[in-house]
Amino acid sequence: PEISRPFGQFDGLPEVLELAKDDLKAAGMSETTFTKEWVAHWMLPSIMQGFEMLHRGVIPAKSTEARPLGLDRLMKALDIMPAWQEPLTDISYSPYTRVDVRRMHKIGVLDDEAVFTAYADVGFSPFAPGCVHETVSEAFACERCRHDSKVGHMLDFTILYNKEPPEVEKTVEDKERDRTKADILSGLADGLLVEGEATEALSALGYNGIDVAYYLSRVAFEQASDELTTSLRYLHDSYIKGVMTFAQITDEMGKLNLPDTMTS
Repeated sequence: PEISRPFGQFDGLPEVLELAKDDLKAAGMSETTFTKEWVAHWMLPSIMQGFEMLHRGVIPAKSTEARPLGLDRLMKALDIMPAWQEPLTDISYSPYTRVDVRRMHKIGVLDDEAVFTAYADVGFSPFAPGCVHETVSEAFACERCRHDSKVGHMLDFTILYNKEPPEVEKTVEDKERDRTKADILSGLADGLLVEGEATEALSALGYNGIDVAYYLSRVAFEQASDELTTSLRYLHDSYIKGVMTFAQITDEMGKLNLPDTMTS
């Protein structure tokens, strides 16, 4: 009753019992047995739909008297073991993208440890070969894992990528040029500029053709890489959680035009 009544599983039962009473009598089925069958016949939302409703604020994570349709009750109805319900809820939220991580590190929103953790959240290993730790924090504190793990490599890359020349070596013109270039590339990435406009604007700043081509290619690569990562993560989660079959996953991956090394 704790779940079935808030879920509306008894809805329509009196009318159906009245219509089917002769059939039930003929079949030798009691009203009690039919009631159980009626309550059990409804289709439940999937766990992925539950996560979507949670993220959009349609349902709460924990059921209350005022809002009885919570994710916790849906998980219970789906027979998800109690010990796994909170961890599954925690990973239902999207982690930062690699671009988000780099940008937030550059402006000081994320420190080195937060970047290390963020890269682990998107699937890079925080453990160096041969190292085993219980948590990502322990891996960050480990000198080998800090530099020799895939997450460590990504952190080192981020630090170097975001590194600025010493302030004393920058002229006012250099700073303005850097800011303008960044604005142009951000505008291209955000769709505010087309490639031709970005090329013209960068050339006007004094960048040569090779530099311009590199900056534009880097924007295109990061966009494609982020889109591919998002698509693969969605397909992976959909298969693991039983939302899609192996055949459906294979079909969807074929549409991504992945290289053979990623699909064999």
